[in-house]
Amino acid sequence: MGKKRGLSLEEKRHRILQLYYDKKEAFKLPEVEKIAAKKGVTMQSVKDVNNSLLYDNLIESDKIGSSTFFWSLPSKGYNLKTKCIQKYDEDIERSKKEIEGAKKRIEVEKEMREDPEKEREGKKEEIERVRKENEEIGVKILGFERTDPKKVEEVQKKAKVAKDAANRWTDNLFEVQSYITDKNPNITEEDLAKQFPILKDLDNID
Repeated sequence: MGKKRGLSLEEKRHRILQLYYDKKEAFKLPEVEKIAAKKGVTMQSVKDVNNSLLYDNLIESDKIGSSTFFWSLPSKGYNLKTKCIQKYDEDIERSKKEIEGAKKRIEVEKEMREDPEKEREGKKEEIERVRKENEEIGVKILGFERTDPKKVEEVQKKAKVAKDAANRWTDNLFEVQSYITDKNPNITEEDLAKQFPILKDLDNID
């Protein structure tokens, strides 16, 4: 038989947190170590894992006399997840409004076209900003994977909206590039790429 795989940090955290939920009592650290050992968590690692749960506000502690007691109730974990999801919802809604505002600004700039150079610079900044927003949404998705699958799907849809917006702005930037070269035959795309390095690697997001 192969060597038994040890528990990961996340598995240890889950088992120790679950023992608090199951017992619904306050324990001193030595007591936690003994109970956790029965659940497959090595006694030597319990203190560090327990401290990580305390740092993340998943368990409570209080010193009574010379002893420190630890405890946690299922309702605490539920409330933390609810607040976390609520915060993500607010962030997504704010990002959505920012994207809508940026889309409107791009449309206005596209109609004006009095200064192609300024327009091109503005679109470059918008594209970079939306790409960063898309990356941030990706990070939020990773956080959601352990909370609510429905929320993950919702955030993925938001990410697609952001990606589509970035691709439209990339297309608009290509249009500006063509506009400049058409109006100025002596300026080539290579010349623009040398002056504005972003054009060298500019491409739609897959």
